[in-house]
Amino acid sequence: MIGEETGVDFESVHLAGLDMAELRRAAQPGLTPRELARLGWAAKRGREEEEAMFVRLGQSFDRTISRCEQRIGQVPVETLCWLASRDPGRPAPQPFELKQEARTRERYRAYWRQYLCYCVRAYRLGRSEARTKRHIRLSDAQWLALVNLVDALSSSASNRGGGLVVPGNMERDEDLDARVFTFCISSLKQQVIVDQFKNPLLHFTAVLAIDPARAKWRAPGEFTGTLAGLAWCSRVLLLDGGSLA
Repeated sequence: MIGEETGVDFESVHLAGLDMAELRRAAQPGLTPRELARLGWAAKRGREEEEAMFVRLGQSFDRTISRCEQRIGQVPVETLCWLASRDPGRPAPQPFELKQEARTRERYRAYWRQYLCYCVRAYRLGRSEARTKRHIRLSDAQWLALVNLVDALSSSASNRGGGLVVPGNMERDEDLDARVFTFCISSLKQQVIVDQFKNPLLHFTAVLAIDPARAKWRAPGEFTGTLAGLAWCSRVLLLDGGSLA
């Protein structure tokens, strides 16, 4: 899904005419509970519920990919070689493995948490407005999966007392995790042939190519690790998604 054909030429055309700073802000992850606590009372009152929702979303993704990672030791080595391959016609010589450093895995997960936050913010704009203002497009199946995800987040918020982040109900958490997983897989399994940015995840790679400090394009060398992180998590998710069966 995430390949080599990304770069300034592709992204600059796709996002031409848009406010790059605003796009990059929309891709920011939610605040952590500690960061939220540092806000003043007035600022926190207006953001507490939204930020707590993004915390729950991130926690759900972490549970989801942790479950998927557990599958790696349960599948044949041959399957893992196909999973590691960048060539759809032949397996890689070495099997796909978990990254050894927890810090690296956390950085990779963070890119996907940003993607989910970005899509939820796009949902709040509405499908048509999001396409106009951010050039993000979602298929009917992806939009339905996103609607279901947001519904589960909203239900979780109402059951937890608004913005308060407290330990969740296992059944609600499992329902949210299932919807997060469904949306992730719908993002990965879409077939794109000509216009790669019809896919929301590939669109998001263009957004992450923006330097948040300067609102300008990042140098290609600064972007390689980001793509590697998105691709690594994608492989883990697809393994549990049954795409290699």
